[in-house]
Amino acid sequence: PPLQAPTMSLAWCLCNADAGQRAEEVDATPPPAPPPAPAVKQPPAEPPLRVTLHRPTPQDALGMRIETSPLLGCFVVLELRSDIVGTVHEHNILSAPEERICEGDFIVGVNGSSDPETMAKAFAAGKELQMDLRRPKIVNTTVSKQGKSLGIDVKRIEGGKTIFVGVVRDGGAVAAAKADIETGDRIIAVNGRERAEDMLQELSGSQVVELKLARI
Repeated sequence: PPLQAPTMSLAWCLCNADAGQRAEEVDATPPPAPPPAPAVKQPPAEPPLRVTLHRPTPQDALGMRIETSPLLGCFVVLELRSDIVGTVHEHNILSAPEERICEGDFIVGVNGSSDPETMAKAFAAGKELQMDLRRPKIVNTTVSKQGKSLGIDVKRIEGGKTIFVGVVRDGGAVAAAKADIETGDRIIAVNGRERAEDMLQELSGSQVVELKLARI
């Protein structure tokens, strides 16, 4: 905003004024405020990668296994089926590497909708699927418990093959170490182990945990 001209405030000092004597004018103008710091320009968020899949009928296999994220409201590509020549396989053969669907991708929209239920219906019944993908950011971090609890809640859908970071609680080892772990992170591996049951065992039983995370 444009700077305004300073305003002179006058205060009448009556403490030493005799009768009939003019009081002194005291400049009570506050010092000028420092100029505001320049705004830091944030780089614009990159749009998701949009890929279009065509399948002859809704019954034709896509050829990928996906699982929903209970916290982010999106899907994760867990596996590209090598034993099924499906729509995804055909798309990847014909596409440039940067436009291929990859394991670990987050599916954040289908046919213009980011609602998980609507996306699931499109996967089940749609012949043309416009999928919006975000590549995962891989984060590696190590936490030493030092006698504390780890201090994170872990989320896993019933029967799911992957686990996610829920709330990071104050007072736990993660918070004390200021580890780079955020709510919604997908836990890919713990101490080199990748099965969900093994990762849960390492999180609870190991005093030092090396985590490999995928972040949207």
